[in-house]
Amino acid sequence: MNDKELLSRVKTFYNGEASYGDPAMKILEGVTPESAMKRPEKKMHNAAELLAHIIGWGDVYLKRFQGNRDAMIDQNLSFDWKRIDKDEKNAWQSLLFTYEKNRDQLVSFLGQENYDVQAKEKLVNDIMEHNIYHLGQVELIKKIIS
Repeated sequence: MNDKELLSRVKTFYNGEASYGDPAMKILEGVTPESAMKRPEKKMHNAAELLAHIIGWGDVYLKRFQGNRDAMIDQNLSFDWKRIDKDEKNAWQSLLFTYEKNRDQLVSFLGQENYDVQAKEKLVNDIMEHNIYHLGQVELIKKIIS
C-alpha cells in the first residue's frame, strides 16, 4: 500500500463510506452531550469515557510511531474524560475537538516522508482496529439509551 492509498483509507475511516458501517465521525456526531454521560448499566462505560480512552490510546500509538516504543498508558486513567475537560457541560465538545485534532495529527504524520509505508500502515491498522472496537461500543450504547 502506498502513502496515497493509506491516506485515503484513513479519510474513509473517519468520514467516508466504511465497509463496516458508519464512519467514525458520524457515529460520534450521533451522540449528544447529555447522552455522552449516560451509562446504560451501572458498571458500563459511557460514550465520553470511551472517547477519552480512544484519544488516550491514539496518543500512545502516535508516540510509538515517532520512536517511543515504550509509550504506555494508565488504563484506568485513560477512561477519565475529566483529563480533557472537567466541565461536564463542555466535555463532549472538548472530546470531539480533541479527537478531530488527533485525526488531523495522524493525517499530518502520514504525509511525512521520513517514515516508511510499512510503519505507517501498522500505525493506521492499530489505531483503526482499536477505534472500531470502541466506536462499536458507543454505537451500542446509543441504541440502549435511546
